Parts: sequence; structure tokens; C-alpha cells
Amino acid sequence: MQTNINVAKKDLDRYKNLFAQGAVSKQTLDAAQAKYDTAQANLTQSEEALLSQGGNKVADADLKEIKAQRDKAKLNLSYTNIYAPQTGTVSSRRVEKGMYVNVGTPLFVIIPENVWVVANYKENQLRNMKVGQEVDIKIDTYPDHVFKGKIDSIQRASGAKSSLFPPENAVGSFVKIVQRIPVKIVFTEKAEQIEADNRVRTMWNQTVDRALVSGVPEGQILEVKQSEIGQKAKASIQKSGRNPVLFKSLIMTAIYALELLISKVFKRASEKADKVTETFVKSEPEQMKVWEVNEPKMAKSEPIPEMPKKSELASKYPRIADIYSKLEKQNEAIYHREQQLANVEKEIAETKGIFKGKQCNKLQEQAEQLRAQIASMKQYLSSIVQGYGYKNVKEFLAEYRASKAEYSDYQSAVARWEQQTGNKAESGSLKARLQRKQQEVKEQENNRQSHYYRNDRNSR
Repeated sequence: MQTNINVAKKDLDRYKNLFAQGAVSKQTLDAAQAKYDTAQANLTQSEEALLSQGGNKVADADLKEIKAQRDKAKLNLSYTNIYAPQTGTVSSRRVEKGMYVNVGTPLFVIIPENVWVVANYKENQLRNMKVGQEVDIKIDTYPDHVFKGKIDSIQRASGAKSSLFPPENAVGSFVKIVQRIPVKIVFTEKAEQIEADNRVRTMWNQTVDRALVSGVPEGQILEVKQSEIGQKAKASIQKSGRNPVLFKSLIMTAIYALELLISKVFKRASEKADKVTETFVKSEPEQMKVWEVNEPKMAKSEPIPEMPKKSELASKYPRIADIYSKLEKQNEAIYHREQQLANVEKEIAETKGIFKGKQCNKLQEQAEQLRAQIASMKQYLSSIVQGYGYKNVKEFLAEYRASKAEYSDYQSAVARWEQQTGNKAESGSLKARLQRKQQEVKEQENNRQSHYYRNDRNSR
């Protein structure tokens, strides 16, 4: 009877869901409800009849049987709750709500939180290995990071013998084949520590990209990395072992040092631009003397040499120069946002008093918004070159410099050819297009700067 009640209850719940979705009529729902009520009433009547018989052994046996069926139904109900054997992340779910599954049907795939590596070492490499031994792990995803781990277990059979179809050597082999023994290595670093370490390393890489775009010499960047990270980290490990918190602070200090170098580059560029503008304004226009350099021209009887041809790298320069212009614009935008953040932080420090709490909270919100914008803009700066197929900013700048040099050599060769032959290059040449493009970029930048400074004055 209990089984009948369970079936009626499941049917009733299913029809309620279908009725809510408009899939069945109210009459069907009422019929399911009546069926459930009838089963419940029959069970109650049977229990009362059995209890009224008191000492009847047959009735007691029936009651025990009913209770046993009830307990079995509860046990079967518990089987509907499926628990994962371990904690982790579901990567692939193969069933949906409402589906019927058979015994042994895969439901989903779990990626455990405890990550390990199974390395197949040669049998002659195991002599110095033991369970619990600490090891260093390097993976291709994070080539600059050394993970810490330990040997968890060493398999007692070779990988070939443990395979689904182990090889057989019935006739014997004249060549000894070195066997591979699986060794399980578990990570000792926590996932949170690894994630935090990766975040701070990403911040360092983004700052390096900004420094390269800003014009900071690679030698100074390497010097900061060696002095602020390499030497201090090595001394800390020798003294007190690996400390993730201290390592993070070292990288943040190095990032701050690079940001100071970037700020100095922008300040020098700004001061230089101001001096050039001041000199141009103060100087009176004078009559300029044009010194003509007459190089010997070719005689008319001599054959005219061919016009210099562009190399493949020189032909790429206009496109590469456009990418470089995008990097410069993004870098300048980041610098302006940082200046705004510095001004807001200065206002926060100067805003004191019990009656200025609302104003201080507003400034704090503004500062948080600026920090989020700066972080997003830095991430976009590093991804610009990746969108054009480059691995990183350093690789792009190397090709940019080489392309610029070859293009400059090509332009010089064209100028000499024009001087010798007295001919002019094609009007639609790459030089003309590049000059027009550079002029357009310059005009857009001047308009943008004037718009920025105008808005900045209005905001003040």
C-alpha cells in the first residue's frame, strides 16, 4: 500500500507541474489528486484494522510486512539522491531534469579540486625516488612558474602491463626495452594560492607591456625585475622558504617601480612638447635659406636603373605602424586615467571631518570605478597585438623596429633614385599613403587631447 501511495504522490506532483505549464487540464489534475487521496485513505484504514485486531498474529505479520515495504520504499527513495565521490567542478553534464536513467549510466564528469600528475619514468630513474619526496613541476600554461609537489605513489607494475592490451613476448626479444613506471605526483600548493599568484604575474606582464610601449628601455625593465624580484625572492627562499604572500608583495613593489619609470617617460615627453611649443611661439618667422644639394645626375645616354623594390618587411610597415598607433593611444588613455585616479585619491586624503562622510564615500566610489577602468584598459592593451597574431608586445615591437628600419632604408633608396634619374616615384606610393595616414593620426590625436583638456577644465 505504501508503494501505491508513493506512485500516486509522484504522479500528483508531475501533473501539478504539467498543469502549471498548461500541458494538462484541470480534470486530469483532479483525477490524480483523487487517486492519491484514495490510496492514503486505504492505508489509514488498513493500519486501523490491523491495530484493532490486537493479538492476532496474522495481523501482526501483515503489519510487519507493511512496515518492511515502507522501509524498503524509503531506502529506494534515498537512492534517488546521487552524491559525488569527491568535491570538484562539473565539466560535462549528460542528463537533464526529468530524464530516466538506468543503472550504470554516466551522469556527469567531475574535475577534482586535488590536481595531480602521472609521470611515466624509466625504470632506471626510480632508484632515487621515494614516496613523500618533494618535486618541482613546470607546465606549459605557466612557463615562468615552478609549482611545488610531492610523490604520492609509485606503481608496482609497468605501464605496459597495466594497459588494456598488455604486450606479449612469447618468442623472446633480442633487444631490451626499457619499461616505463607510472609515478603519481600531487600538488602541494593550494588552488587559491596558485590563482592569486597567477593574477599578480598577469599584472606584472601587463605593466611590462605598458613600459615597452611607453619607451622604457628593456635593460631598465630587466634591472627592475632582477633587483626587486629575483634577488629578493632568492634571499627570502634561502632564509625562510617559499612564502606566497611575500612573493606577491615583491611583485607589487616591482610593478610600482615600473609605473614610476612609465610616469617619468610621460613627464619628459610632456616637458619636451611644452618647450618645443614655447620656442615656436616666441620665435619670429624669418626668411629661411634653402640649401640645394646638387648631386650629379645621370647622362641621358646611360640606362635608367630600376626603381628600388620594397622588401616584405618594409611592405608590412604601414599596417604595423597602425597597430603601434593603437598601442600608443591606449597607453596614453591609461596614463590619463591614472592621473585622474591620483587626483581623486588626493581629494580623499584631504577630505576630513565628520560632516564630509557623504562626499568621501562618493569619492571612494569614483576611485573604485577608475581602478576597474584602468585594470580593463591594461588588459586590452596587452590583447591588442594578440588580436593581430603576435605572441606578446615584446615580439610585436621587435618586428615594428625591424620593419621601420627597412622601410626607412627603402625610402632613402627611392630618394637617391629620384635624385639620380630625375624621375618621381608614383603619386600613390607607400610613402605618400603613410604620410597622409600619419597626418590623419596626428590631427586626431591633437583633437582628442584638446577635447580631453577642455573636459578636464570643465570638470574642475
